[in-house]
Amino acid sequence: MRKKIFAAIALVVVGVILFVIKTLYDAGEFKTLHPHFNGTISKIYGITGAEDITIDYQKRVAYLSADDRFATLKGNKGFGGIYKLEIDAPDARPVLMSRIPDHEIHPHGISLYKSPEGKSFLFVVDHTGGNHAVLLFRFRDDSTLVQGRSYRDSTFIISPNDVTAVDENRFYFTNDHGSRTGFGKTMEDYLQLKKSNVVYYDGTAYSIAAGRLAYANGINISRDGREVYVAATIGKSILVYHRDEITGELSLKNEIHLETGVDNIELDESGNLWVACHPRLLAFVRHASDTSRPAPSQVFKIMRDGNGNFYAQEIYLNRGDELSASSVAAVAGKKLLVGPVLDNKILKCEME
Repeated sequence: MRKKIFAAIALVVVGVILFVIKTLYDAGEFKTLHPHFNGTISKIYGITGAEDITIDYQKRVAYLSADDRFATLKGNKGFGGIYKLEIDAPDARPVLMSRIPDHEIHPHGISLYKSPEGKSFLFVVDHTGGNHAVLLFRFRDDSTLVQGRSYRDSTFIISPNDVTAVDENRFYFTNDHGSRTGFGKTMEDYLQLKKSNVVYYDGTAYSIAAGRLAYANGINISRDGREVYVAATIGKSILVYHRDEITGELSLKNEIHLETGVDNIELDESGNLWVACHPRLLAFVRHASDTSRPAPSQVFKIMRDGNGNFYAQEIYLNRGDELSASSVAAVAGKKLLVGPVLDNKILKCEME
């Protein structure tokens, strides 16, 4: 009997050791990183936690969703807002945009939509007071946003991360977790449970467009509206969905494996995907609890070959010395903007 007990205990211990090793491996702890970038890099300070960036290519302006998340995590009064940055001005700095009404905001993912009539709208995921919502803003002028509708639904809006607009009335957003509690979310992360999803709002009602995802993070839509791209962070891949333009339903057509913790997705003027990543996910966890501990930053460009097949090229990699925990990469021509989850700056890169 005693031998059986010792054998059972030994099996449990071995199982725990194997689980820990697998977790470390899957999180990228054993990766060898070789920093590189072909171009010049400048750091722009004065903005903290610019987690998402999107570009108006006609105006040559970038919009940045920024929030001092570390202050919020520590129970302090964080500050969030939408900033704009003139892309081509050499010494430009992010400028906080005015909002009407000027209430507290804690923005996350954003999406810019420009109507055929030339009107601009900005969808913003907001976490103020823990009351998750998707906010719709219109541009009154180049420096002022006026809030329109506020989308709230406790059934479908569980843990929203990013949003992508179809038009001024319809959009998709990701819930990065299916659980509502901190413990449940932790279990999802470390057990790699597929409980997150993509939700579609058709102008009237919400519906789950794609489910069973391992940490659904960034989301974007193709220029023609026929494909939707979703970053599965724990799944370490970009999921490519065919979109039914009438019903909004999504059907999986491709999976781009990047073997890294993918975050937000942006499209350049040619329709290529630009993805910021976390090559060592546990380093990001450590950075989130102590910002003095750097976390690597990584950027991929995803293109299509002549047969329509996707392939990826690593454009940027750094151990966190220049920027910690990159979450978004937005491109205009040869200019690359890289934003972080928590860091107090962004990178403005000129690609050769």
